[in-house]
Amino acid sequence: MRLLAVHADALSCEPVHSRGDVEPEEYPDPVSADSCIGAFVGVETGDGGRMGAVATAAAAELRAASDQLNTDTVVLVPTPHLVDDTAEQGVVAAVLDEIRAGLSDRDVRSVPSGWHLECDLRTKGHPYAVRSRRLTGEDHVDEATGETAWFLAGDTSADGPDANDPPVPIQDATAVPAVLDGIVRGERRHPRLGEILPAHGITTSDEAATGGGLRWTPRGLTMRACIRALLDERFADATPIRTPEQLNPATTAIREHVAAAGWTVEGPSVTRRALCPGHLSALADADLDADALPATLWEVGECERPDSAPQKVTLPEAHTATTDLDAALAVVEERLGLFDELDSTLGIDRVPVVRVTDEFYAAHEQWVEGVVGRFEGPVAVERGAVEHPFSVAFFASVGDDVVELGWLRVDVDGPARFGVEYADGTRRSTPVVVHTAPVGTVEALAATVLDPGVPTWLAPTQVRLLPIDQGQVARCRRVAATLSGAGVRVDIDDRARTVGERIAAVTDRVPYYAVIGDRGDGERLRVTDSETGATEETTPAALAERIGASTPLDRPVSRRGPLCLSDRLVVGGSE
Repeated sequence: MRLLAVHADALSCEPVHSRGDVEPEEYPDPVSADSCIGAFVGVETGDGGRMGAVATAAAAELRAASDQLNTDTVVLVPTPHLVDDTAEQGVVAAVLDEIRAGLSDRDVRSVPSGWHLECDLRTKGHPYAVRSRRLTGEDHVDEATGETAWFLAGDTSADGPDANDPPVPIQDATAVPAVLDGIVRGERRHPRLGEILPAHGITTSDEAATGGGLRWTPRGLTMRACIRALLDERFADATPIRTPEQLNPATTAIREHVAAAGWTVEGPSVTRRALCPGHLSALADADLDADALPATLWEVGECERPDSAPQKVTLPEAHTATTDLDAALAVVEERLGLFDELDSTLGIDRVPVVRVTDEFYAAHEQWVEGVVGRFEGPVAVERGAVEHPFSVAFFASVGDDVVELGWLRVDVDGPARFGVEYADGTRRSTPVVVHTAPVGTVEALAATVLDPGVPTWLAPTQVRLLPIDQGQVARCRRVAATLSGAGVRVDIDDRARTVGERIAAVTDRVPYYAVIGDRGDGERLRVTDSETGATEETTPAALAERIGASTPLDRPVSRRGPLCLSDRLVVGGSE
C-alpha cells in the first residue's frame, strides 16, 4: 500500500465518472472537510492477503498524524495511480473499511472507490504537512507476534529419555532429534513429495499441471481410498460437509482470516490452504445449541500449498464447536487418543511439537505437562507469542525430509471472526473450536507409510497370483474370485515373462504371492510372504481370513483396474 497523508486547510472530492464500463444513473455525493488530513490511499493486489496488517499499519500512521497535527478529521481517498498493481475494487473498499474501523474514535469520511474524482485541495505550508509511506504490514506488531522460548521434554541424556523429567530449555538439552532440529531453528524445508511418491509408483508427475501437479496411479488411488475409508469411519459421528475451494478476500471474515494466517492473495479470490474458513462459515450458519455441543464437521478436501510441491494436496480436517475452553480441552484429550490409534494402525512414528501461549500455560500448567508426559520419546514445546492458546503438530522423517502429519489447534479467535454463536438458554455465546487434521495431507501420509513398507490392509494389491503358463490362468481366476469375494484385493500377473521375472517384480506393496501350477489340490496354495520370504501351504479362505484380521476397516476397499496385469494400461511406468 502507498499512503500519502496531507494536512489540508480544505479538501473536497467529487465523483465525476465511473471507472467501470457502464455509467450509473446516479453519482455519489461529494465528500469535503476543512482542517483535515487527506489520506490518499493506493491499494495493491498483494494487499488482499494482508489486509488486516496493512490496514492496521495505515490506521496507526494516520492516528499518529492526527495526534501530531491536532485534527480529528480524516478523509480517505482511494487513489489507484499511486501504485502500479492496483487491487480489485472489492479489495480496495474492504481495506478502506478496515482503516475506518481502526480509526473509530476519529471523524473519518470516505470517498467511494471505483470513480474518477475531481478534487480541490488546499494544503498547509508547514514542514510536516505532507508525508508519504510505503506500508507492507510487516512492521506492524500485533498481539500474536513477539518472542517464544523452546523447551525439550523427554530429553535424550546419558541415562536415556525420561517422560517424567520437566522440559528443559532447548539450548540445555543434550540432544535434539533430527526431526525437530529444523523446526526449532525455523529452517525446515518443504518435503520433496513430488519425488518420493513417483519413486514408489503411487503417483506420476504431470508436466501439463502447474505447481508440480501429481497424477495418481491406480495403486495410488487404492491407497487413497483406504486412507479415506479409515478416516471416514473414525469420524462417522461427525457431520459431513463440502465447502468451496475459492474464498472471497473482500468478505470481512475471510479477509481477517487470511491476514491472521499470513496467506497471500493475487486477484479477486484466494484458494484455501486449509478447510477451516469454510467450516467456520458453516458453523456460523448453523443453529447451534449448548445441549447439542460438541458438534463436529468433517471434510476431505483439496487445498493449495503454494510453497510446496505438489501445490494441490488432499487434506482431511474436522472442526468441533464446544461450549468453552474446558470442553475444548476434553475434545483435545479424546483426539490425542485417536492420534495414538492411527499411529499404531498406520505403522508410523510421529514426533509432537506442542505450542502454548504464556497466558494459557500459566493457567493450565498441570494440564499441559500431562499432555506432554503422555507422549513417548522427545517432545518439543514452544511457549510464548504463538497463534493459538494451545496446539500440537506432529512430524515424521521420510528419508532426509521432514513431513507434517497432522495437528490439533484450540481456536478462540476464529469463531468470533466468523460470527459463530450458540444458544445457551436466553444467552448467545461464542464457542471454542478445535481444529483436527488427523494425518496432515494424504500425500504426506502416503510418503511416510511407503518409507518402511506398506501395511497389508493398506497395500493396493494384497495377493498376487502367478500362473506358470497360460493354462493356469483359469485356475487363477477361480482363486481370485474366492479371495475378492472375501474382501481381498488380488490380481494376476499373466504377462509373457518367466516365473522368476514375475516373482522379482513383486514388491513390498504386494504382501503375498502364490505361484499357481498344475500339481496340487485346487483348494491349496503355496503362499510366500514378500517381506520375509517364508512360504507356507494354505487355502484361499484361510489366507483371506488372515488378511481380513489385519484390517482396521469395517468394510473392505476394492482393488481398482483390470484383474490381469496384461490388460492394464501402463501410465508413467506404473503397472
